[in-house]
Amino acid sequence: MAQGGMDGAFTALARRLRSPEWTDDLFGPPRIVGPEFDDLALQTGPADWSPAQAALFERLQRIKPRHKLAAVVSACNDALILPEWITHHLAIGVEKIFVYTNDNQDKTEELLRWFAQHAPVTLLPTRLGRPVDVQIKNFHHALFMLPELRLYEWVAFLDSDEFLLPAARFEHSLPKMLDAAPADAAALLFPWHWRLWRFELTRPEGLLATHYPHATPHYLAKSVTRLDQVASFHQKHFPEFATPKRLYDTAFRPIERGTNWHLDMKTGEGGWTEHFWGALSPNSSSRSGGGRLWG
Repeated sequence: MAQGGMDGAFTALARRLRSPEWTDDLFGPPRIVGPEFDDLALQTGPADWSPAQAALFERLQRIKPRHKLAAVVSACNDALILPEWITHHLAIGVEKIFVYTNDNQDKTEELLRWFAQHAPVTLLPTRLGRPVDVQIKNFHHALFMLPELRLYEWVAFLDSDEFLLPAARFEHSLPKMLDAAPADAAALLFPWHWRLWRFELTRPEGLLATHYPHATPHYLAKSVTRLDQVASFHQKHFPEFATPKRLYDTAFRPIERGTNWHLDMKTGEGGWTEHFWGALSPNSSSRSGGGRLWG
């Protein structure tokens, strides 16, 4: 759909946000994220926004958080691992999980409908009209079309093969870690701890970490971010803000953003992302992680 078509959705949501009853959406049926939102995948920031989108952004900024922590995740054909992923993130303190899912052939959506009835999980099926980066589309849809996400001060933006793990000094609790974060932190970057697969095409029984004990550090990271002022996730791993904001690593040291700052190794001293892409994909042998092995 052209920008003009999306403008209708932006204008309608902005109108609903004028009503104090807008949070009823939290209890509604699953919303289909249709092809009309495909153009969100092409946006890189405010320069791409229409006046209707900019007006919606300004109204979303007025929503005050009432809760601590939510997660937004993209999933596709992940029925085997989603129960573990959801359980893990609820255990480390995530209060609400929004799951975008697309092109499934393994009953993923049926599984998530069950979770939506029995756990703090919201299912958001995505349908594409043409080839676009579905993760960027989903993350941008969350930024603009999920006003209930604004009820959470912090949001983790992840894939279903990425498991956040705060360090033991925070008792593996993400809320406790966030409580200790610098007051001006707009986002914390959790570096990949890339779990290596065993060149087997069948998945063994049990938890992922027990079967993939070796890993390598990687320069990429995923973020837990304060939603205030976030304007774009077109880089997927790192948020971009409407005004300059401060990013920190998990040791709470500020990240200096030079030309290639996103390629620098970041510390996992305070927490990291257990990344099982290599463990779950038989095509992962073509990827290189670099660095030393972590046992």
